[in-house]
Amino acid sequence: MRTQLGMTAVLLLMLAGCGSAPPQKTIISEFNPETDFRLYKTYRWFDGPFLPGDPATSEETQYHTVRNAINKIFRAKGYEWQQFEATDLVLHIHSGLDTPPEIDQWMTYNWYKPWWGAYGPMVEVSRFEPGMLVLDIIDAKNVELIWRGLIPDFYTPEGRLRDVEGFADRIQRALRDFPAAI
Repeated sequence: MRTQLGMTAVLLLMLAGCGSAPPQKTIISEFNPETDFRLYKTYRWFDGPFLPGDPATSEETQYHTVRNAINKIFRAKGYEWQQFEATDLVLHIHSGLDTPPEIDQWMTYNWYKPWWGAYGPMVEVSRFEPGMLVLDIIDAKNVELIWRGLIPDFYTPEGRLRDVEGFADRIQRALRDFPAAI
């Protein structure tokens, strides 16, 4: 009887421990359902300005490593990278910061910082979870965000890739539902 009570107590403690485990953070992709993805065949990378201290863009080698992983997926889906020509899409990566940037007031002329805006003065505040990779895909002609992928815990608090061996798989999962070029 004592053994059964002891085993029951251990089992209850184990179950209680499972109940308090933090929820698993998932990769999210969002898109505008009205978008006709058949229109897109080419893309280029956003070329700035970048947010100061952003782990996604501040260290050039790391930026190119992540960008190359995304390029590989886009090529497999049939898209053509044309960095210095007019394209259908613009890709941009950025990240949540441990110390959010100050509120920024700026003039916009249909450019991206990393949010598209209209003409005129603008104040913009953006908050993403620190360490999250944000992949934005923008319709270059209409200057509209059409797809966004959010990958949590992508960067360490020091701004390095958290999973050097598995980051490309996480990007692949985020882009799994992004349509292939037709």
